[in-house]
Amino acid sequence: MLIIKPKYRNFITLSSVSIISLGVYILFYGWLLKQKLADPSITGHLPMAIDAAVCFIFIGIALMLGLYSQNKVLCALAYVFPGLALICSCLSLSEDLALISLPFAFGMAPHTAMSFIFLSVTLFLIKSPSKKIIAQWLLHIVSLTTCIVIIGHWLKVPEFYHFSFTPMSIYAAIGFLLISVAGSFVNYTLGITGLFTGKLIGNLMARRLFFSMLIAILFAGYIRLLMHRKGIIGVEFGIALLSVSFCLISLVLIWVVSNILNKAHEKVSQANENLAIMVQAAPYALLISDVKGTIIEVNSRTESLFGYKSEELVGKSVSMMVPENLRDVWMERRTAFFSNPVVSTYGYDDELTAVTKNGSKIPVEIILTPIHTDKGIRILSFVVDITARKANEETIKRQVTELQQKNQELEQFNYISSHDLQEPLRTVSNYINLLEEDYPEQIRGEVKDHLQSINNAVTRMLKLVRSLLEFGKLGQNRKMSRINSQIIVEEVLADLKGIIIANNATVTIKGELPILYAYETELRQLFQNLINNAIKFRKKDVPPIITIESKSIAGYYKFLVTDNGIGIDNQYTDKIFNIFQRLNKCEDYEGHGIGLANCKKIAEMHGGKIWVESKPGTGSIFKFTILKFKA
Repeated sequence: MLIIKPKYRNFITLSSVSIISLGVYILFYGWLLKQKLADPSITGHLPMAIDAAVCFIFIGIALMLGLYSQNKVLCALAYVFPGLALICSCLSLSEDLALISLPFAFGMAPHTAMSFIFLSVTLFLIKSPSKKIIAQWLLHIVSLTTCIVIIGHWLKVPEFYHFSFTPMSIYAAIGFLLISVAGSFVNYTLGITGLFTGKLIGNLMARRLFFSMLIAILFAGYIRLLMHRKGIIGVEFGIALLSVSFCLISLVLIWVVSNILNKAHEKVSQANENLAIMVQAAPYALLISDVKGTIIEVNSRTESLFGYKSEELVGKSVSMMVPENLRDVWMERRTAFFSNPVVSTYGYDDELTAVTKNGSKIPVEIILTPIHTDKGIRILSFVVDITARKANEETIKRQVTELQQKNQELEQFNYISSHDLQEPLRTVSNYINLLEEDYPEQIRGEVKDHLQSINNAVTRMLKLVRSLLEFGKLGQNRKMSRINSQIIVEEVLADLKGIIIANNATVTIKGELPILYAYETELRQLFQNLINNAIKFRKKDVPPIITIESKSIAGYYKFLVTDNGIGIDNQYTDKIFNIFQRLNKCEDYEGHGIGLANCKKIAEMHGGKIWVESKPGTGSIFKFTILKFKA
């Protein structure tokens, strides 16, 4: 099947269908005349020879099969039909030239037969890479011949459509013009067709001027011929008048072309000026080189980076800026680039250096961009000095290493301190118990109350130390896994069943909670803390009502835990997530001020955040997001 641009395929299809329809119409009309079902004195004589109509059908079918068929049999028929048309037209031409005598008569004109011969040969050659240019010019010959015939019929000049032979009908001429032009679009870049389909300024001029010039010349010629036939002007004056008309038409066309070219030149000049300004103003070194590596143009940043003047670089090889030990690698990369000329970056992941005029080496990153010009491919090279970036990267690496060491030291300090703090606190608690057991007579009254206060304080301190230790351990040595948050919440509710029943609380999961990648233990703790807080900070004599739901937003899962509790003042909505921050008295609500700090750390571990929307006395909505991690 022929590979043709869609915008030309439709025209070729329409033309093929049209000449097939023309051929079928001629055959049907001929049959009506033969059966005397049509009167030629009323409906007219047959406008085209029967054999010409058959050949048009063959040519149209062959072009359609060449366009659309992929079946081998149909592809073979795409050559059979033009072969039949070739045989038919050759026999007709031989009979017209009295070379042979046949028992049956052919009616097509000799130049009609020649046009069919050219079209048939074209369909044999049109797919051949080496011979398609021949096919294209054969089509142009057919187009030119039939244009002369059509003009002859229009101007009623028999010499144009007789050619000293049997005349070609206007119907056949239009059919030939249609199919020859359509066939030329198969190889639309070749011959005269390429002149009209190209994208250069010359092609634009051809498209704009051809039809205007054709109409103007035909109109002037028609007027001159009409005036001559009416006897208004003589031959000599008519020829002179036609010459003047052609001069005026040429002058107008030259004026139009000049204006178009001037405007195009202004646009090109402006574009070149803008490009030059952008190249010179670019913050990076820019070089344009050819396939051989010869420098064509540089900007001022290139001069300052490498220490050369522009005249020292233009015309020289870019290898002069490449260290000697890297020139072989540079040649390999250039060769690979031209084998597949696409935008490529070098020096980002690997070490790449350039050498300046004074011999110093600098680390660089180079971006090569191919530029297709009428002189071949050019390379636009962006050269970026990454000396500062390399220094910053080294600083960042050193700081990251130091930070990792500090974090390890801090974790060790946290662990050791927490354990060391717990031991003396346990000792104090044990001695209080011993005192109460050993001296029951003396330990009473105010002394017993004081010891109990000390013991309570020690117990609270122990819990704070343990909470601090757990806060520091969050996220350590954990692996993310695919979990069902619906099941996690249901298991948390099962664990909190006692406190839920004791407080007559109602907890509802609204909709389906998502399946996601997360740290299972930490996510469980996050839900447990939020649900526990919603029950704890309830309004007196009002049963807690808690709703849990989830939404999918751009890149995240968003969870909402809603309650009808005491609420929070807006000025404290950020403070509550800080460690050891409490808004209520210990006597009213038990806790150590670390639960929501844990929630914040867990949310941030999952690439998200946590916040609260609340009003005092109306309840709270705790919202947190978890990044949509991929496996």
